Amino acid sequence: MRQFILWNIVLSIVVGFLGPWSSRGTAIQEPPAEQRPSERTDFVSERLQAFARTYVAIRRLIDEYEPPLREVQKPEQAQKIQREAASKLEQTLDVHGFTPDSFQRTFALVNADDELRNKALELIAKEREKLPS
Repeated sequence: MRQFILWNIVLSIVVGFLGPWSSRGTAIQEPPAEQRPSERTDFVSERLQAFARTYVAIRRLIDEYEPPLREVQKPEQAQKIQREAASKLEQTLDVHGFTPDSFQRTFALVNADDELRNKALELIAKEREKLPS
């Protein structure tokens, strides 16, 4: 039940239901037409790398906050843990240059394109390898 609550918080933040956020356009988007193809590839690669780092960081937050949330007995403690997790998630998105909406859009774009998805999975695996054991 508490795991479900944590996932709802994460999804709420990622989709952007927790209040006004900055509206930086940081999803994978088409770069200006005057750029050369190699510049476009670099642009998409940079955004995919940021997406992979953010995805791994969010997964780590979930792994950090799920166990204490499952074990907490008092609703007040659960709310405190949820607020802390939400705050850290907001910081994580911001550090990596995303808003909840831009991260959600990027996630949808990556999932809709086999080539992007495969590249993202590769980058995510590399990011996970960098994590300390």
